Amino acid sequence: MSALDGGAQGGGGARSDLAAAGIWLASRVSVFIAAFYASWVVTGQVGAFFGGPGELEPDRSPVGIWDRWDVEWYRSIAEDGYVSAGHENSIAFLPGLPMLMRAFHAVGVDVSVTGLLVSLVAGLAAAVALARLTRAEGGIGELGVLAWVCAPMAVFLAAPYTESLFAAFAFWAWYLARRGAWVWAGVLATVASLVRVNGLFLTAALVVLLLTRSRQSWRRGLALLLPFAAVAGFVAYLHTITGSWSSWLDAQQSGWGREFGSPFDAMVTTYEMAFSNGVAASFAVQYRFELAAVALLVAFTIVLAATRRWAEATYVLLTLVALATSTLFYSAPRSLLTLFPIWVLLGIWMSRRRWILVGYLAVSTPLMFVGVVAFTTGRWVA
Repeated sequence: MSALDGGAQGGGGARSDLAAAGIWLASRVSVFIAAFYASWVVTGQVGAFFGGPGELEPDRSPVGIWDRWDVEWYRSIAEDGYVSAGHENSIAFLPGLPMLMRAFHAVGVDVSVTGLLVSLVAGLAAAVALARLTRAEGGIGELGVLAWVCAPMAVFLAAPYTESLFAAFAFWAWYLARRGAWVWAGVLATVASLVRVNGLFLTAALVVLLLTRSRQSWRRGLALLLPFAAVAGFVAYLHTITGSWSSWLDAQQSGWGREFGSPFDAMVTTYEMAFSNGVAASFAVQYRFELAAVALLVAFTIVLAATRRWAEATYVLLTLVALATSTLFYSAPRSLLTLFPIWVLLGIWMSRRRWILVGYLAVSTPLMFVGVVAFTTGRWVA
């Protein structure tokens, strides 16, 4: 019996699963309290004790405060399909989450409500899987989860975004692959690949895991071809409605200015946006987070390779390459949320050195709440 098998069974494993679920749910209470009251604190003029009629209530409802940024694109797909008027670049978004929203919208459930519920339930599932993966490596499962929910950009685990949904499928795909359930791992990786393109990076890492652990039974990994077939099918669908095989990449470029480039140029551009381009502080700080996140990706890739975690290093490295070869660093901080090897390692280190736990929480937790306030009050965090 493998360490992972043992860690997932018995009373200790069940208690750890419940503790992980408890940490996830408790963190949701904290996040939603911060989000709700942030909408009150920023209402009205600074320093004004008495307000007019428009300053006596927050400017958005508890659900409406989450209806920001990419949620508009998901809403357009859910309600009107791809390439609707004014949202022609919606094809830049994979169909997993928007189609789920569309299904619930058909029976009268608001898109934002659906997204919030999906993130809540999916995040719970991902937290349990992350705890099991951390235990499998000799760490305390709950600490891996705690590191994850207190990450600086953890607001995206609560928002109607793709991070929680992707994590649920990706983390469980890895867990099942570690147990030898390659067909189920392939199926879950396929769904993950239709939620975020990172699913293909996950699949490539699963192939490495298969080759380094089960060389004699490679046929069991044929299901790992499914994610590539699914994404190819989506590209073919986009071709039928746009007439272009490169429409997904074209939408990334025309909508968000993303093009392939050198990592050095991307770093210089991001640095200039963060420190020397006259960018407003509320935007410039995001680019500083981008630089820090890419540096962390480099560091964790080296650590994973040095400890011979080849499959996990592959997953983080491919994510790093995708983020660092764009016009500038973009969405790197929230991409960290999808990389379970980072949170597993942090969980292990926190288990062995409690000063790491204290130091991490002291730095990361306030940044996490800043992210919650920024997102729900309309400040830009990518």
